[in-house]
Amino acid sequence: MPALMSGIKLIRKVRIAPRALSLSMPVLGDDGVYAGHKDHDIVKVGRKSLEEEWSVPAEEYEPHWTRNNRLVCSSIEEGIRALRVEDGGIVWSVRSPYCGSVYWGGHVLVIPASGLQLRKLETGRLTERIATPVMPGSALCGDVFVFLSEEGDPLDPASRYCDPVSAYSLVSRRVVWRRNLFAEMKERYGVAEERPI
Repeated sequence: MPALMSGIKLIRKVRIAPRALSLSMPVLGDDGVYAGHKDHDIVKVGRKSLEEEWSVPAEEYEPHWTRNNRLVCSSIEEGIRALRVEDGGIVWSVRSPYCGSVYWGGHVLVIPASGLQLRKLETGRLTERIATPVMPGSALCGDVFVFLSEEGDPLDPASRYCDPVSAYSLVSRRVVWRRNLFAEMKERYGVAEERPI
């Protein structure tokens, strides 16, 4: 057993589904652990009690992250939904297929294929649309949103690695750089593959 894992002790197993299923990554919140599967339920297990506190139908959503008494869930088919951490009740829902979300500056940064959206975490109210093309493989790095070229097909894994790669500053609301990073990596490191990772 690795040195880092040697101090971890299994205290209790908690059954959160009637049968074996593939769960999303657990989300650790201040007062609970959230897990689920889009075809079953989203479940909250108390961090201290290790008992199930609530369970709600997932309706295609999976827990993604938690902040300020909200559990934000996402669905590739449906969009983004925020649940109350106290009881799993739906606070707000945004229909926007093929999107993800992250917490940024007191807002939910919703990342659909049509451009970025800033929404209030508490209400889901849209506060700003940012006309930036978004492709799978996009990432938020501090205050900078890095995204791939809009030329690829978002549903085709083979076309997801397209130059140029761009960085958009959420603070200054502008593209701060655009580079052909995949071509640079191939040249610098002698990578022969079509799409270096």
